Amino acid sequence: MKDPGMIIAAEPLRDSPRTRGERGAPPPPRLLIGIDPGTDCGIAWKIGCQPMQVTTKKLLPAMALLTTLVREHGIARTQIWIEDARQNKPAFHRKGASPAAMLKIAQNVGAVKRDTGLLEQHCQTLGVKPMMVRPTTAKWDRSMMRAATGITKPCSQHARDAAKLISGR
Repeated sequence: MKDPGMIIAAEPLRDSPRTRGERGAPPPPRLLIGIDPGTDCGIAWKIGCQPMQVTTKKLLPAMALLTTLVREHGIARTQIWIEDARQNKPAFHRKGASPAAMLKIAQNVGAVKRDTGLLEQHCQTLGVKPMMVRPTTAKWDRSMMRAATGITKPCSQHARDAAKLISGR
């Protein structure tokens, strides 16, 4: 039985936000990455409230950049969107195209689909499940890119396609 004259007080935890008069540390910023696969991969990334960055790289350097970004910022706060050409229906005939042109188009589409699969596997290897997005026919020109992202430097159509994937997220 407790002594009636004894005072019991709970001691606050040391170094808690309440004792420091703070609300605590803010959560780490999110890392958003958009990828437009192909012979020249467009990559766009945004860290928290920082301005978006874009670049165009070949497949292996793009994978290396992806690895660096994910390792620096952690998988828990990373989200990746990849434009997935595999979701489009195949086009077997184009009006006015020669058989040689049609063969070249088919080979290019096949290469992009292969690169898409490799990038998807690479993301999963890094521990991030990418969102696979069906390509749209609408493309951004330089003025649309500037209006949507604030990026004024010239960049490739691939980089603009990648930026489009994460713009507004």
